[in-house]
Amino acid sequence: MSVAGATYQGLFRNPMVSPDILGASAGAGFGAAFGILMSFNPFGIQISAFLFGLAAVTLTYLISVIIARGTNVSKLRIIIILSSTLITASVVSIGGMIGWIGLIIPHIARIIVGPNFKRLLPASIFIGGTFLWDRYGAEEALQIQLAAKTLHPYKFQNIDIKQEAKNFYKTFFNYNLTDDEVNRILDGKSLD
Repeated sequence: MSVAGATYQGLFRNPMVSPDILGASAGAGFGAAFGILMSFNPFGIQISAFLFGLAAVTLTYLISVIIARGTNVSKLRIIIILSSTLITASVVSIGGMIGWIGLIIPHIARIIVGPNFKRLLPASIFIGGTFLWDRYGAEEALQIQLAAKTLHPYKFQNIDIKQEAKNFYKTFFNYNLTDDEVNRILDGKSLD
């Protein structure tokens, strides 16, 4: 997902673009849900996700061409969009609609290696592939801060992750964490 995000950001020359931009995530999510509803095997679910993601992108593309009244789009741009849609559909069919990974991870990679795509895409692959602890939920805001602090500590030295964790738990769960509980959470240990 991070590579699709970095690719879309470069293609559209906009750092705020994510794999959701052309409807690929929504179409792939629908296709995966359809595949599950139809009791497809995992490969069938991925194919369904890809086809519906591709259909969403195709519709978006056709609408933009109609609006632009025949503006010629390069063959390379179409190949890049199809490849990024395949990546997005594959991830959505397995992991759900985690499009924000395609927005945030390329930014983290860009901070670390710069904007050159020869370094940015491999860095996005590595960082996106090691971002295993991600999941949807209220914790996302805290996870992003932890990732920023861990991957680029001197740029985010003003983040007190322990205090942020305490604030988070108080705000979202109305629970006051102790220092020991914060340390156990950040060390990946159970609170039991």
